[in-house]
Amino acid sequence: MKASAAARLAIACNVSPSWLLLGHDADEPALKISPSQSHPIPVPANDVAYIDYYNVAASAGYGICADAGVKPEKVAVSLAFLKGDLGLDPNCALMLETSGDSMEPTLRSGDRLLVDTRRRHILDGVHVLVVNGGLLVKRLSSEPSGKICIASDNQLYKEFLTDASRFHWGEPDGGDAITIIGRVAYRLQAMS
Repeated sequence: MKASAAARLAIACNVSPSWLLLGHDADEPALKISPSQSHPIPVPANDVAYIDYYNVAASAGYGICADAGVKPEKVAVSLAFLKGDLGLDPNCALMLETSGDSMEPTLRSGDRLLVDTRRRHILDGVHVLVVNGGLLVKRLSSEPSGKICIASDNQLYKEFLTDASRFHWGEPDGGDAITIIGRVAYRLQAMS
């Protein structure tokens, strides 16, 4: 949940934002039900990480203009889930949405993605990237020729090959380079 939405909901329900997000007030110990037990067991209140949520959508299509001025909000995510289940460093994780159909059936429009922004040497898997100013989510694969294939999972979209030298990590520079924001580690998909 976005921090701004949580704050409005807390006010409407007459509870503290801490209680709404964490299940307890800041000065109370947290409780968690263990799947193997029927009674609450104490867990540290710091079992939550706040990661950046960008209210932008990475295009699963031909590209959405990447707005460099977008300021992230914070969302609460279980630290045990991020670190233990996904192996992510909360300082190197962000969340954003998808828009479009080019990554179907893997990703649907409106899915929220947890993205690992740690630099990697191997460019294989689903990544969020900026190409010619457009924010995309695409499948990357290294070819024996030294080129990188940028593909959609939806067969209606054409894949293309480009030189590995065009790729770099970090902030988009507006040039001809393809900027990798990160590797998609997890998707949150609404049930409809």
